[in-house]
Amino acid sequence: FNRHTFPFIYLGAPIYKGRRLSLLFDGIVAKMRDLLGHWSTKLLSFGGKLVLARHVLASLPMYLLQVLNPPKAVLTRLGNICNSFLWDHKGERRIHWSSWDKLCIPINEGGLGLRSFKDMARAFAAKLWWRLRLGDSIWAEFMHAKYIKGIHPSEASAVQSTAIWRRLEAIRLMVEQNIRWCLGEDLVDFWKDRWVLHEPLESVVGRSEK
Repeated sequence: FNRHTFPFIYLGAPIYKGRRLSLLFDGIVAKMRDLLGHWSTKLLSFGGKLVLARHVLASLPMYLLQVLNPPKAVLTRLGNICNSFLWDHKGERRIHWSSWDKLCIPINEGGLGLRSFKDMARAFAAKLWWRLRLGDSIWAEFMHAKYIKGIHPSEASAVQSTAIWRRLEAIRLMVEQNIRWCLGEDLVDFWKDRWVLHEPLESVVGRSEK
């Protein structure tokens, strides 16, 4: 192994110490711009651009979004690059008739059904919380030992937390409200998990006693 100083790239993701700066993610932004530089927009119709944006551009940051949670400014830049690719013609900037966020609305609601990078980041964060709840990996065991320490995951907190734990804390309420459990050994909390109703039994019993 070679010795490096922070920040450095490992397995395609930036490894850093301290604040999560936008410049740490310039690599994925530059990669997307370089890819667009090889595509000739002169020969592409709007439909062709739409296919490329949906299946190629939207998939480029997918791995990075699973590993890290880039700042909102980075996700906005990625959306702006894709939006410019759709609306500009032959390298000339033209009117953008719709923003990227509106284009990411489902087709039946008036959008084009493109992938929102912000929604992708939230989806991968939700997947990460689900992996934590299952507890069937070395990473999940480590997080349980470091942050949860025998209490219910939805009640865990940390005074000095890492970026990954803050990412989990930001998404856990939404995920917990949509998880439904089947009773099993060492997996479900009888009072705090949703396994028989759409809310924990603890809340139902507490409300009825009042």
